Amino acid sequence: MQWRTNLILLCVALGAIEWAGVLVAPSPAPHIFYSDLESAPNTGGENNAGAIVTIYGKNFGETRGDSFVTIGKGFAANYKEWTDTKIALQLGAKAETGSLTVHAGKKQSNSAPFMVRAGRIAFVSPKGSDHANGDFFSPWKTILKARNSSKPGDVIYLMDGISQVVDDGTGWSAALTLGANDCGSVLPRALVAYPGATATIGGINGPPVGIRASNPSERGGACAGGWVFAGLTLRGQSVAIALEGPSNNWRLVDNDISCPNGDGATACVETSRASHIQFFGNNVHDAGKADASALYHGVYFSTDSNHIDMGWNTVANIRGCRGVQIHSSPLHGGGPNDPTGHNQYDISIHDNVIHDTQCDGIVFATVDPSQGKIEAYNNIIYNAGQGPSNPEKSGNWSCIYVAGTTNTGPSGGGTVEIYNNTLAQCGTFAKPPYDDARASVMNGEHNPNLAIRLRDNIFYQPNTVPYIVGRGFTGSHNLVYGNGSLPLAQSLHQNPMFVDAGHDDFHLASNSPARHTGTETESSFDKDGIPRGGSAGHDVGAFQYSEAAPLSDEAAANRK
Repeated sequence: MQWRTNLILLCVALGAIEWAGVLVAPSPAPHIFYSDLESAPNTGGENNAGAIVTIYGKNFGETRGDSFVTIGKGFAANYKEWTDTKIALQLGAKAETGSLTVHAGKKQSNSAPFMVRAGRIAFVSPKGSDHANGDFFSPWKTILKARNSSKPGDVIYLMDGISQVVDDGTGWSAALTLGANDCGSVLPRALVAYPGATATIGGINGPPVGIRASNPSERGGACAGGWVFAGLTLRGQSVAIALEGPSNNWRLVDNDISCPNGDGATACVETSRASHIQFFGNNVHDAGKADASALYHGVYFSTDSNHIDMGWNTVANIRGCRGVQIHSSPLHGGGPNDPTGHNQYDISIHDNVIHDTQCDGIVFATVDPSQGKIEAYNNIIYNAGQGPSNPEKSGNWSCIYVAGTTNTGPSGGGTVEIYNNTLAQCGTFAKPPYDDARASVMNGEHNPNLAIRLRDNIFYQPNTVPYIVGRGFTGSHNLVYGNGSLPLAQSLHQNPMFVDAGHDDFHLASNSPARHTGTETESSFDKDGIPRGGSAGHDVGAFQYSEAAPLSDEAAANRK
């Protein structure tokens, strides 16, 4: 019956059909989330074919076949890797400034910006020598040589087995310290794992910090920023990467980050006076020792860190306190004469999976949306606020906590936007040290001018934990289940009918009441890159219903 098979394949390309009782779902269009590099040279490097760029997304196809990527109006020279979620390509001389676009299965993806520019491409290999020139056939041997030789615009690839796991000897307790001479300029420098390579910086038993961008008193002055770190294994006794400042323009992509022995007033990923940060596709896991301080977190965007875009990451198994903390602390004692520790702004946390945290999943502590958006959308947060008590018996236990505190300067005001999230099993800590500290979303009410707007969220809760705590909530079209109704307009109290909540798959089943019951939000695509709206309507939660929706990464891992 080859004719039947061919007909079904044809119909798959055209859209969903039902043939002899068999429903064939349409294949979704490819969708780009981000790339590791947004600019690079198209000549030099391996075989003089330019930089290797990795694209991350969904629905690219398990194998390449006749699919391809365009860079501007040009085509890639070759492909190092092609999977359904990841494409590694070498630019080649035909690549042009414009955008990256994936063409797969006769469908075209959205576009991601890309600029072809001048720059050097260098390599570090265990077989290299620090007396070599750093090119593909004469690579350097150490990351420290690459740091010391780096110039603005350089792209440095680390080959398999390269590591820098001991103190670099600069006197600042880090495996890799970046100072004034190593940073800055309009053109970024990039330290990237070669496709398929494992390259490690830092260690869980020391030094205390893996990568450290220095402050003004260190290594010739402050590192002004301007680095990309991609595809690396980052470890630290307490901190895997600390970005201090004043500094700008940091891009961290697809790194594996862990600090199982972490403790103290810091985090596995920590920033201070570092802004314009893109934190995409990283796996931050197993951070904090069993009895870690309440001041220790998974990811901590601290003092005066603004203009932050955090998307498509996993943050999991965090001990101490929060999965993600936004909190600005004064560095010089506070008060009107302290130039540091002001409320933060222009922060977007989206498309992340955050789970199994001792305290909150996300805390927006010191924020001022009147200066720039504060938003959380398309996130899946579950098993946040599990407890137990940390040594200080302090914290809060919610999926999202908006504290509304201020340490320096004006409090500001405005609205924190929380939309299209799926929040499940929040605040399950049975006996927290104080009351009213558990919820799906909580307003700390420290700033009466700070409101929270909830739209198109799913709250899937135990019947002992409230959906919201505090005043100042507005919004509509949320779906809640577990603890009664929600006193916001057009909200439903029904079982959301997930595909398999027991295995952490929060996609919507075909009979889910979350389908077609949402309202239009700023989220044009769901967490899988599926378009929202149109004939499909607006679904509630992080996922838009799709017959061809892939299994979530978390669910797939749990089912193995």
